[in-house]
Amino acid sequence: MVTNGRRWLFVALAGCGGGGSGNVDAPLTIVDAPPDAKVWLDAPPPEFDFSCMTNPPPTTANANITGSGTIRRIEFNGSIMFNPLDGASVRVCKAPGAPDCNTTGNQLGSTVTTANGGLWSITFPSGGQPADVYVEMTEATSRTTFAFPDQPLTMDAMADLLTFTPQVIAALSLVPNGCTQSAGNALIGLAVIDCANQPIADTANLTLSIKQGGNEVTGTTTMDLGAVNGAAAGLFLICNVPPNNVTTVGASWKGMALRPHDVKTVAGTTSQTIVRPGYK
Repeated sequence: MVTNGRRWLFVALAGCGGGGSGNVDAPLTIVDAPPDAKVWLDAPPPEFDFSCMTNPPPTTANANITGSGTIRRIEFNGSIMFNPLDGASVRVCKAPGAPDCNTTGNQLGSTVTTANGGLWSITFPSGGQPADVYVEMTEATSRTTFAFPDQPLTMDAMADLLTFTPQVIAALSLVPNGCTQSAGNALIGLAVIDCANQPIADTANLTLSIKQGGNEVTGTTTMDLGAVNGAAAGLFLICNVPPNNVTTVGASWKGMALRPHDVKTVAGTTSQTIVRPGYK
């Protein structure tokens, strides 16, 4: 989605068809002849924008907010394909809320069906207050997906969701450093960005955090998609997250905590979101 003028999405998964990436700032040692050894750095240390870390949360919002975007399904038929998905049901729900969005008053706006290449659009009233919401996508032959912005919405926003066929989920174990996803657990798709919306791809100094009940969740497996393809730097899949209505997602870089926020995790589904240093 674009929150306050920016997109939050996980569509960069589309870059993970293959290839690889090297360390961001690993030192390269070149020895030309003893004893005159030289040490060269192949890249300067990464620089990220953390200027938004002290921003206060928003307090007002447009009277009406429109969420829109595209649904794409990752399919495998000898090769990975990213196909627009028509016929999927999409709705906007209050967060935190009931796991299925069916509680009276928990849905905002109408349910729509994707068409014309996976497109959807929903307008709902905000009452002038920042809207803490998520987007739910369901389709009979696809994995249910929930998309959570990194902060409550104050204006029109875009959410481009990725869903999976069951065959793709089963094939995660075949990906380098992949995982075996349990049907009784959830999958989290996570993008980590700085205040300028650039990926924080310095994985040597980046620590992800998934908490439930205030405690770090154990037993999960993190797939670094940037290690599969450099175009996906800063993107991660966290496999086997237990179901919970309140799962707190966060990250830290060199010990500096980025702003955490809550998502829900439901068995057999995917929750996608981003983590950034602070409010826009």
